[in-house]
Amino acid sequence: APKVGSDCIVAHVRAASVGGVAEANCHPFQFKDRLLMHNGGLEHFARIKRDLCNRLSEEMYGWVKGQTDSEHLFALMLNHLEEKHPTPDQVADAFEEMIADLKQLMRDHAITEPAFLNMVYTDGRIVVGLRSVTDRSAALTMYYSEGKKYVCTDNVCHMVRSADKREHAAMIVSEKLTDIAEDFMEVPAHHFVLVDADLSVRLRAVKG
Repeated sequence: APKVGSDCIVAHVRAASVGGVAEANCHPFQFKDRLLMHNGGLEHFARIKRDLCNRLSEEMYGWVKGQTDSEHLFALMLNHLEEKHPTPDQVADAFEEMIADLKQLMRDHAITEPAFLNMVYTDGRIVVGLRSVTDRSAALTMYYSEGKKYVCTDNVCHMVRSADKREHAAMIVSEKLTDIAEDFMEVPAHHFVLVDADLSVRLRAVKG
């Protein structure tokens, strides 16, 4: 790892939900230069799978290779994301349309259990995190951190801060990596955390 360099790194550990043990069902899911990771799940996915697929374009329907609810929701979200190089707000707009589609499908098929929708999207330039749930249940946790760089010294890891913006880092995580209070800020429920190409970070409420 010390010899690997990248402008954008993703890592995901997940318990199985829907689908067999196969690479096609593993996160992150990749469509061209776009990746998605999902922490959460949709109960009774089998009830809405056919109708969800009917909403997909030929391209997105043909792209889905696995069985998971996560990959199908990614395809549904990408159905609304036509821009080649989208801004973080355009990605957030597509997520909101995906959520609206999903809620309608759940109503149509009498699914009352909440869908937990903590998701992170990136195309290597930008990152968009979504912390949401389809009802008033408590959303799963999500935090973000930004500063000069995240370092580990003497078995203690923390975010180093600097006023110099020429060296900057941003992180989105499901759980805090340390107990240092100023290192990790909570993303409010039903909000996006948007990281632009210049690594500026801001929050946006989910509409609807």
